[in-house]
Amino acid sequence: MTRQTDLELALDRYLADRGDRLPDRVLEDALTEVDHTAQRRPSFPWRFPSMSTPLRLGLVAVAVIVAAVGGMYLLGNRSNTNVAATPSPTPTAQPSTAPSSQAPEASGPAMAQHESPIYGYTIGAPAAYQFIPATVEWPAGEDLGPETEWTDRFRAGTGTAFVGIASQPLPEGTTGDQWLDTYAATVETRECGGPVGDWTDVTFRDVPGRKLSFDCGGFAGVDYAWTLGDRGWVISGDAAVVEMMLPTLNIP
Repeated sequence: MTRQTDLELALDRYLADRGDRLPDRVLEDALTEVDHTAQRRPSFPWRFPSMSTPLRLGLVAVAVIVAAVGGMYLLGNRSNTNVAATPSPTPTAQPSTAPSSQAPEASGPAMAQHESPIYGYTIGAPAAYQFIPATVEWPAGEDLGPETEWTDRFRAGTGTAFVGIASQPLPEGTTGDQWLDTYAATVETRECGGPVGDWTDVTFRDVPGRKLSFDCGGFAGVDYAWTLGDRGWVISGDAAVVEMMLPTLNIP
């Protein structure tokens, strides 16, 4: 029989009716074994000071009962571990650092600055465009075109994209409106042009002028014409590129 069985038997007999109680010698032996048995939890004081046998037996019985009740309590808690589990805290929403899902504004193509050797203005044009400056003054009665030598030409390679700029002095005795009427009549007969009645009045930097929108083989074109001082000015060509370049025009 093991030591644990002897101890259990001794306690059973002590707690039973007096008729079944074992002699004190048996209990003494059991207590002696308890006193010399190593325990798993040294923090609990299993060793006793000198005291009478009945008191020692009573303390043993109380210790056994406390241990039994504590074990039942622990087992009960283990079986109910998940019954009232504390809910996990809801994570606090953090501000997104991701970047925004809105597309940034387009910065447009790189621009290059050009100065006209004949007409003296400066203007910005897409860097991919070739600048072909005029070699002669713009003659009266002529229109602008991608092959005319009096036109400052901005071309994108060998494609159809084209912007032309030119200036000429107003004939003596001619008003600004008369010059604009004459130019509109010239454009009416141009391959890519429009009727005189299609021109609209516009203002460019507080300077009154006129604008014509036209179609040229499926491409949108535009002409801006105005007079400044004693000279008439025109910028004509691909509408999108003209609208991009016009705000950068600087006439001395």
